[in-house]
Amino acid sequence: MSTPLAAARRGAQAMFRRPGFFILASATLALAVGIFFATFALVDALLLTPPAFRRPGELVLYGEIVRPSSPRSLSARLYDAIGLPAGVLSRGRARSIERASVRSGGHAGLLAVQRVDAGFLPTLGVVPALGSLALEHAGRDGALVSWRLWNTWYAAAPSVEGRVIMVDGRILPVAGVLPATYRLLDDVDVLLPLRAVPGAAASVPNDFAVARLMPGASADGFVAAMRAAIPGAVSNDRERFGMTPLEQALTEASAPTLWFFLGCAVLVLATACGNLANLMLARALGRGQETALRRALGAGFWGAWATIATEAMLIGMAGLAAGCVLGHALVVASDSYIPDSWRISAGELAIGWRVYVASAVMAVAVVVLAAIGGTLHEHGDAMLRDYVGGGPSHSVRLTAGGIRVALVQFQLVLATVLLSLCVVRLLQAWRTDDVAPGFDLTHATAARFRPDPGHFSTAALVADAMLSIERQSLALSGVLGAGVTTQLPVGTHFQVSFAGYEARPVEAQLVMQTPGARAALGMRLIAGRDLSTMDTPGAPGVVVVNEAFLAAIPGAALGGTVHTMSRSLGNRDLRIVGIVADTRDAGPSAPLHPWAIVPFAQLPSTEFAAFRSLLSYYLVFRAADDAAVMGIDPDDAVRMVAPWLVLERARTLSRIWRDSRSAMDRDTWLAGLFAAVGLGLGLVGLYSAQRVEVASRRRDLALCAALGATPGDLLGMCLARGIARALVGVALGLAASFALSRWPPLGLTPGIRLDPTAALIVAVAMLVITSAVVFPPAVRSATTPPWLVLRNP
Repeated sequence: MSTPLAAARRGAQAMFRRPGFFILASATLALAVGIFFATFALVDALLLTPPAFRRPGELVLYGEIVRPSSPRSLSARLYDAIGLPAGVLSRGRARSIERASVRSGGHAGLLAVQRVDAGFLPTLGVVPALGSLALEHAGRDGALVSWRLWNTWYAAAPSVEGRVIMVDGRILPVAGVLPATYRLLDDVDVLLPLRAVPGAAASVPNDFAVARLMPGASADGFVAAMRAAIPGAVSNDRERFGMTPLEQALTEASAPTLWFFLGCAVLVLATACGNLANLMLARALGRGQETALRRALGAGFWGAWATIATEAMLIGMAGLAAGCVLGHALVVASDSYIPDSWRISAGELAIGWRVYVASAVMAVAVVVLAAIGGTLHEHGDAMLRDYVGGGPSHSVRLTAGGIRVALVQFQLVLATVLLSLCVVRLLQAWRTDDVAPGFDLTHATAARFRPDPGHFSTAALVADAMLSIERQSLALSGVLGAGVTTQLPVGTHFQVSFAGYEARPVEAQLVMQTPGARAALGMRLIAGRDLSTMDTPGAPGVVVVNEAFLAAIPGAALGGTVHTMSRSLGNRDLRIVGIVADTRDAGPSAPLHPWAIVPFAQLPSTEFAAFRSLLSYYLVFRAADDAAVMGIDPDDAVRMVAPWLVLERARTLSRIWRDSRSAMDRDTWLAGLFAAVGLGLGLVGLYSAQRVEVASRRRDLALCAALGATPGDLLGMCLARGIARALVGVALGLAASFALSRWPPLGLTPGIRLDPTAALIVAVAMLVITSAVVFPPAVRSATTPPWLVLRNP
């Protein structure tokens, strides 16, 4: 009589003598664990790990929601009016991040700069890595540099405190270094003290405010106190004001997509579980006679299960180790592709201990469930009746067959769902691949810069500088067209409201350009004229709009007048003098947006001062060919006007257009990865299950052959049985895919739905693939000589 320990040792020796089963099972588990590890690492780092601030659960962003996709913002006037309500420990205010020309030592760059007040960093609980947080000392402004800038520009020198840095031509001392993980909504390179913008209205909501609530303080009480403090001038809009927990504000952009992909990873694990169960079931049938004989000779219950437990433990250990290595490699490879809006802290993505624990738990769960499901046929006295008593009972055969059918159907449903998600994404990418951008991509580059408010304090000074830069650019060798614009035909945008039907506000993208910018960008003029140097501050206000603007504003037409709407800045009338073709500014899959292009020279000073920090400026060049345009140095044009300004490296418009597809391409490739892994695991499991099914019916097939059935008849019987099951699994999988694609949490992108075309592609592909999978076992069984099977039952 063998002991459980001896049985476990024999099982391990037998598995390593013929390692094919061990390698296939371990690889199956490793692939699924690796996918789960990488996905859960993103969820843990970007959703479950709290922000790197002191007690982040007490922090809130408060103010009004100007646009649904933007965080809460607040004007300086309302910030002062609200004050410090009851239940609030401290508060702070910061301006939106802007670009500035920064120089220090031999380094120069257009860096991200943010201006904060004295209470902002203490409210967040930020502790400096070096120096102090004081941005003002003895009446003199200072600067805080980021950890990244300290390492790249100052070589992590401990003596950085007191060294000088020039921001937009102003020389400032470095007060300290921010911690390595500091990040709030976006990466920042330099922090400066918050100062009022000359000429800007204090009622414009360009800042955002953060508050730290007292422990146990009521959020509703804080919101009520804030709304009660709002002046009567905006009392009708009080419902727009509220608060958002900081942790929620930081994860709103990433949470839907990350939870979606974690769900896909769990589906892959479930598929691997079914796959392992089939492999273990096939192995159980292979050693069934040996197990039955050992039970007949007196082997105990635990001795029979010791072999199963040993195999499961070895497979689990090998699969978990290989899966963690694979998952870690995937995380490192994908770190650079994570959108900036998803990150809650600066620096590289950290893999926390929860990732390893969760991966281990999932691996153990998969192996245990697979071992139980795959060896039920071996449990009890069923094997003894099969191999000693002359054949299995009817109920035992039904139980074993039902388990196999359920595993096959489960895997087919999961594989169909994953393939459906992939096909939907691929169809969307294919349908948008040939979408015209609406502008000429060839032979043009753009370089971003920013005229600082210190040297260009008014709209008139900015307008004169932009015209001078355009003239200097046109004088460069090889330049066919040049201009300055605050927005490219694709990318970031700044919106204002225009009066629509019944004076309802319609959001449009406000773009400022010099006269030559439209042609340099390759935007097609449909009717009317371009902006010109005749559009001076004293002339009537003019605007060039696109076709989407005419469709959004009833009655808008060439020569007509449209009206801007601003609660803070008032209204302005503009006459439409030109119409340009629509451009896909938000990417090939996004809807068209209304555009309103105005000349720099006609911007009211108060209006421009209010939103100038929100604008980006691009110097655009167009040449005869790519070689000529890449040989143009934008710095040559800017240096003649403002030598202290720094430009980013120029990029071609075609590259900018390709980058606009990056998010869609990322989601498509990730969906394809999950589909390929899930489908591969499912098909391996289906193949093994079909082998078990055919092997268990070999005696019946041999009897049919002995009674006159041809090999073709037997092949048809096996294929019909396998394909019939495939049809049921594919149908259930398509039904689940239709339901999931219309489930609100999965509505990640407008228009992402499983339509009839995608369903037909998935159905045909699954039927072809499953038929190919069930064909080899069917052929093998149908061509086996009947006498061989009947002689060796």
